[in-house]
Amino acid sequence: MTSAFLKHNDKEVYRLLDELSQRGKDLKPITSGASLIMHKDIIERFKEEEDHEGKPWAALSPITIARRKNKDKGKIKKLRDTGRLVNSIKPKHGKKWAAVIAGGSNVEYAATHNYGDSSRNIKARSYTEGLSESAHKKIFTLTTRHFFVN
Repeated sequence: MTSAFLKHNDKEVYRLLDELSQRGKDLKPITSGASLIMHKDIIERFKEEEDHEGKPWAALSPITIARRKNKDKGKIKKLRDTGRLVNSIKPKHGKKWAAVIAGGSNVEYAATHNYGDSSRNIKARSYTEGLSESAHKKIFTLTTRHFFVN
């Protein structure tokens, strides 16, 4: 087996490596931007009524349609009875993490509608699982620009 060791004393290479190292110390521009991209991606799911892969959410039950028929004007939207759920979705970030939270103490049913509940015949309508391909690309571009664009 043959191996080679390349030693290079180019000051520009060392400068670039040092700069990349410094940019990696402050990831808040990435985490802040990523959380906003993720938030927008989830809000879009409510508008389109589909999951991150573009699969339509389960249809509303006849009971839900009957209950909301007189209340809603026009088309009955899934997961949009009062607007509390969609309005509870917020972007969050820290030094090394990005997230989107949904629910909270005033929207205790958020997880039930995201994952479903077979014991109560509530179908899953995933809005927090995964990211769309578009969101992935935007976060990749954001990260690349942080490290490699002046």
